[in-house]
Amino acid sequence: MNFRKLFLPILVFSIVLLTSIACEEGLNVTNPNNPTPDIVENEEGIKRVARGVYSKGGGWFEWITWQIHEHMADNAVAPWVNFNFNRFHGNPERIIYSDGTEVRPPEVDATGRTQPQWIEFINRRDDPEGGVELEWQSMYRINNEANLILQTLEGGEVDFSGNAQAKAHGYSAWAYFWKGYSYSRIGLAYEYGLIVDTYGETNNNYLTPDDILEESNRMFNRAIEYASNGIGSIINDIQPAIFGSNITETSFIQAANTLIARNLISGKKRDDITQAEWTEIRDTALNGLENNIGTFQIASDEATFLTSITATWRMANIWMLPSTRVVQAAKHEGDARGDLFVDFSTSPYNNRESQPHVNTLHYALPPYAGTDPGIPTYLTSAEENLLILAEAELELGNPEAAADYIDQVRVMQGAGLPPLGEASVEDIRRERRIALFMRNTGFYDARRFGELTSCVEDLWVYQMVDDTPVLDEEATICYGFREYLPLPEHETVFNPLDPGQQPTTN
Repeated sequence: MNFRKLFLPILVFSIVLLTSIACEEGLNVTNPNNPTPDIVENEEGIKRVARGVYSKGGGWFEWITWQIHEHMADNAVAPWVNFNFNRFHGNPERIIYSDGTEVRPPEVDATGRTQPQWIEFINRRDDPEGGVELEWQSMYRINNEANLILQTLEGGEVDFSGNAQAKAHGYSAWAYFWKGYSYSRIGLAYEYGLIVDTYGETNNNYLTPDDILEESNRMFNRAIEYASNGIGSIINDIQPAIFGSNITETSFIQAANTLIARNLISGKKRDDITQAEWTEIRDTALNGLENNIGTFQIASDEATFLTSITATWRMANIWMLPSTRVVQAAKHEGDARGDLFVDFSTSPYNNRESQPHVNTLHYALPPYAGTDPGIPTYLTSAEENLLILAEAELELGNPEAAADYIDQVRVMQGAGLPPLGEASVEDIRRERRIALFMRNTGFYDARRFGELTSCVEDLWVYQMVDDTPVLDEEATICYGFREYLPLPEHETVFNPLDPGQQPTTN
């Protein structure tokens, strides 16, 4: 099966498809996966499009993109070559074991390259496996449909039942939230991005991650403005039934603030954030999520396919495994969360690409050995917000306050650890790795903590000794990973950069 046939083309190419659909109107041919403006000119239509925005990743974003992020963070590993999984994590620049032995990817062909070389190799339109375009596609599809909702509301042509103004505000808040989310994902992952505000159109004004994240925060703030007395009037109609509790006006606004704080803390290296910026991060997170009641989740009740293709379900079914770095963090000082990761005795790490880089033999049903393999994953969470507050307080000179926030997270997750007292940067890093495992923030953390381009010491890494994996607890990994993904060739072939603007090499 050709993986790319499962995707709608992105941005410019999608305009060609929309044109072809318009030409078929005389034959009454429509495509429900390519909504056109006329279908949202009534309340039922706009409700369906708003609900569809939530799962616009079509399952592939919820699984493949999230899994790739976990690989690039060294939070998860996979031996399979499907969708280039093991290339995103399995090829660090080198591993240095405590006995001095060094292992590097074999430079024999396309399957034995470092991670930056592999990303360059697969970033082309004829690559059949899928690669750097997946997140780009999903996010601009979300943005495109949010634009459709907003343009329809601006036209004032929808005849809402009941409190029409409240519903219009609610749908505006929903659309702006998802525009903010799509720009956040683009700005935190890619070396350039596009701001696109018109349905079915695009531009080639490629902007830096800073510009894209600024626009993301602007969209989240617009969502907050419209949410009051609005989001509650529509939420029962558009949120997936799989949610454990309903989104409320309060939780909606708090989630938006947490994602703004994520942009602020993850958009820069830690050492580049000023004291004024740490204060802004803290003040924003103080208005963020306090618990996970009513927060957003990654899952869908539309079809078993979409539920079973989330990254958590795939880990539960051993498409990937927790990395030894996660297990090392979880088992620190008797943390009860570490007991939920167990040895996986039938390790599948036997293919030639990943064997020299075996980094785990552990397994757990996520999150933390839960009994339901289809359990949804949080889009953002109270734990993330509390750890943002902890880090901000630490950098503002308040290690006791930082420790209090970490303690709250540990209590929420049943870590069973005594009060921390005072927090350190190492405490923050370790807690973020385990507490936010499978929350899709690890790649951003690895970049801002400077791990992607450096050597990290004292790591647990399995070494193959006489064809048997043996745990080395004092190994070093020099990752040499890219800090941002390049622009997808799927985009630039149709929508090229300006001649004077070149991609970064990071």
